[in-house]
Amino acid sequence: MINSINAHLLENIQMQYSDANKVDSYTCKSCHQHISVYRIMMLIGPRKGTELTQAVGCKCEDIALGRAVVARKNELIRLEQEERFFTFSLLNDDLEHATLQSYEPKTTSQREALESCCGYVRQFEDKLPGNLLLSGNTGVGKSHLAYGVVKALMSRGMNGLFISAPHFLTALKSTYKPEGKVSEYDLINRLKEAPILVLDDLGSEYRKEDVSGWAVAKVFEVIDARLGRPTIYTTNLDLLQLRNEYGGRIFSRLLYQTKLIKVKGVDYRNS
Repeated sequence: MINSINAHLLENIQMQYSDANKVDSYTCKSCHQHISVYRIMMLIGPRKGTELTQAVGCKCEDIALGRAVVARKNELIRLEQEERFFTFSLLNDDLEHATLQSYEPKTTSQREALESCCGYVRQFEDKLPGNLLLSGNTGVGKSHLAYGVVKALMSRGMNGLFISAPHFLTALKSTYKPEGKVSEYDLINRLKEAPILVLDDLGSEYRKEDVSGWAVAKVFEVIDARLGRPTIYTTNLDLLQLRNEYGGRIFSRLLYQTKLIKVKGVDYRNS
């Protein structure tokens, strides 16, 4: 009996949305869907017997809801990426709030370096732009610029890591301890697979007493694995020093699809 009543009610409702009850039609300016307007009568509820008009076909609410869901999803992804960045990146305190916008060039060289870094970020909209190698004396803002690039790319939804070469090797050594929470494989793999990586202060980890070549081998493992993946390097060494300290094999990979940026100026920490 109840099923019969429900079927009859459903049939009456469907009949109200027939061409005989259509009173208007138009195209929604927002969702561009064809809208049909029907004159219907409420069949149940407190407004039973009331006649009204109802538009059918508009997708604006669905689109708005879909956009809200996507926006929330993107925000959660951004927060997750940011948390991962600060969990696995090793930063100096003075870089925490550094951005490309907060970089203040004092020389023509620094101004050109800033322009190159901003252009590098813009290029990501069309294609992967290769690597950057920022070289120059201590305190001219190389790390600031590199960190500013990765921060700008993260704001666009890209995941990244920032780590100095000395900190990388220190973290790597800690994985050999019994109480280490991260394995050597996991640590190196994170650097290998990061969509954008900053390897800061390259060359400062080099020690002549590293007769076994362990440090150089580990740095090479990361550089070699990242061929074809955007990487930003900073160093206090010039190209000749880099070649002498790392050897031709690492040097050639370091320069593969890499734009060289020389940053000149005085040490801002002492100015």
